[in-house]
Amino acid sequence: MHLDLVYRGLADEIRRTVLPCVQVGDTVSLSALAEMIAKSATTDEVADSVETLRVELYHSHIPLLCDAGLLEYDDRQSVVVLTELGSEVKSELLQPSLEMTQH
Repeated sequence: MHLDLVYRGLADEIRRTVLPCVQVGDTVSLSALAEMIAKSATTDEVADSVETLRVELYHSHIPLLCDAGLLEYDDRQSVVVLTELGSEVKSELLQPSLEMTQH
């Protein structure tokens, strides 16, 4: 694991939103992921159209998260899967951070 890649993967709000949308053992399509992110948008930047967001996920965000080892992407089915590392980052870094900002 390259820690710099993990931090780069988490440096963007959209990418930080992706991990909580994917559960361990489940596959999520890019279209469904784009819809979930758009619905949970906290800024206008994230609230782009679902199709634009899906394209950004495919070309930019998902490859970065895969390079960091946080997700795996199945190109044939256009689905993502949370890795073990992604699950750890989600529970150890993202969840506590989200809880702190909600209080």
